[in-house]
Amino acid sequence: MGTSKMDSSAVYTLFEELKQKIDELGKNGTPGGQMDSSTNSDEIISLIGELKVQINQQQFSPEQMKNLGQISAYSISKVNESLNKVFTEIKAVITPIDEKINLLKSPQNTFVRKENVFIVDFRNSKAALTMISMALVILLSFGGNVWQLNRNSQLKDNDLKYRYIKSTNGISPENLNPTCS
Repeated sequence: MGTSKMDSSAVYTLFEELKQKIDELGKNGTPGGQMDSSTNSDEIISLIGELKVQINQQQFSPEQMKNLGQISAYSISKVNESLNKVFTEIKAVITPIDEKINLLKSPQNTFVRKENVFIVDFRNSKAALTMISMALVILLSFGGNVWQLNRNSQLKDNDLKYRYIKSTNGISPENLNPTCS
């Protein structure tokens, strides 16, 4: 520490003034423990300024250290109170927003629609090739059945004509075409 000494009476009076201000602020608090925020911030700024001046000292007496500790504790408590007020205000704003977000995240009375999509790829799928070949076989079979039904109908007519001729004991060329005679 340096050998230069400053006037201790001036520093002592400064500490006494600060102590008196702290006591006044403690006694003059408004109901509910809340004070005017502009007054608090002005007082805190002035206290911090005085603390900075006194911290630049090189030697302190025990009383000065005690007063310096009280001022520091008071300043920290005021800053803490201000931060608590801000945090409660922020929490009051965030809580309703959080509740709305939670409602949006889990909507009630909603049904999830399941969609099943089947894709048939004709280039690589054995099942698709089998289905196409089966469809062709069915179409060819149906066409063959129709052709055979027509052919059987013609044969029925011819069979009926043959039986008629046989029942009349044959037919001659004259009887075959009656208009030619």
